[in-house]
Amino acid sequence: MDLCMFLLSKGQRLPSRMAAGFSGILAGIRFPQKIPNVDLVIYEKSAGVGGTWYNNRYPITLNYQFSFEDKRDWSAFYPPGSEIQEHLQDVVDRYKLMRYIKLKHEVVHAQYDAPTGKWHVRIRPTGAGGESGGALDEFEDVADVLITAFGVITRWKMPDIAGIDLPFKIIGRNGVHLNEKWKPYPKTYLSVAADGFPNMFMSLGPNSATAKIQRERLKSMEAKPKAVKDFDRYIESCFPKTVFSANCRSWYKLGKAEGRVVGLWPGSNVHAMRALQHPRWEDYEYEYADSEDNSLYWLGDGQTWAEKNQQGDRAWYLREELIDRPPVPQDV
Repeated sequence: MDLCMFLLSKGQRLPSRMAAGFSGILAGIRFPQKIPNVDLVIYEKSAGVGGTWYNNRYPITLNYQFSFEDKRDWSAFYPPGSEIQEHLQDVVDRYKLMRYIKLKHEVVHAQYDAPTGKWHVRIRPTGAGGESGGALDEFEDVADVLITAFGVITRWKMPDIAGIDLPFKIIGRNGVHLNEKWKPYPKTYLSVAADGFPNMFMSLGPNSATAKIQRERLKSMEAKPKAVKDFDRYIESCFPKTVFSANCRSWYKLGKAEGRVVGLWPGSNVHAMRALQHPRWEDYEYEYADSEDNSLYWLGDGQTWAEKNQQGDRAWYLREELIDRPPVPQDV
């Protein structure tokens, strides 16, 4: 096989699937900006965008907004949830995101196919109130990347009664069900990935991983079991020293007064941002999409897409926002 048969940075078509809350809206803005040729579809079971803040309208703090779309005219420090939802709708309209979003479409099943490295996702149309339609209306979509950006508080707490639907099944490598793997509590790698579920990411920080899959022509990337185990050990050592482990029932302890904290990052918000800013790619295992036994096959023919086609920016490194200007020492 010719190692120099394609162009670097053009990127093969990369289908990605997710939902339309905060994370899905952010993906609709950032994925097309940073990942060329991405085929993004955002399935949202509700009749409007906003995720949690479409389904819940209780007051929250006004820091629920994007840093690049700061809103200054909130009605109160704790505005109603409807105001948050209106802000999100404004963002969707401003960036024309409805071209990616399919409202009233609920994901009911997702299964990874190891031979192809694809996720097969079953979707069912819903009614205006979010209720599921019939199984006969279901259809299948196929994606290279699955991003589970569903909110933890969009699903109302219901009694454990036989016959009530559970969350949709996610089936990874070797037929393992995520619900079963996560008993008695979820274990992840940095809250963004789970071993045994290649090319599936949770909503905290999938952008850079998705770009890596495309750029390096990967069939799959999957968190190493040791990395998941090590993060679990870190969580075990962190939370006992915090107020979150106090004898108080909460959603982040699976509704229990005592037990493990599963719904929070083990540290501050700034700590999480720093930890996720620069991914540790060595904590993942990879399969390559090409048959050529060369991990650097993705380097292509030695030219970038912009050079070959005389299109695009061939001097992006001169953009003011990308120039890393060192500080000039002051006279002392």
